[in-house]
Parts: sequence; C-alpha cells; structure tokens
Amino acid sequence: MIAADMENDAKEFDGKPFDGKTVAAYFGNQGAAIASLAEIVEELLEALPTTEVSKGVEANQPKP
Repeated sequence: MIAADMENDAKEFDGKPFDGKTVAAYFGNQGAAIASLAEIVEELLEALPTTEVSKGVEANQPKP
C-alpha cells in the first residue's frame, strides 16, 4: 500500500514546475511514507515475544 501511494504521488508530480512549493509537497509525502514504515517496524518489534527481544539485547551487550 505504501509503495502504491508513493507511485501515485510520483505520477501526480510529473510535469509540475520544480519550485519550492512542489518540492516541499513531495518531501512531505515522502516523510509520511517513512513515518508509516517506521510505525510498521515498531508494531512488528512490539509483537515479538519479550524473551526474543531480551535475548537480542543481551547478545549485543559488551562482556565484562
């Protein structure tokens, strides 16, 4: 869904003047897509069992 939205956004901006308003709108759309992806990653991480997350954190800790 995000990829399709980005494709539609790109088509919408095709042929428009390259000015500050257009660039700001395009970047705003990209920011929204990045935020959506970040939310998906966060939900996936929260869905992991606590023990799996804890093991990953412990495995990355420096040894005394």
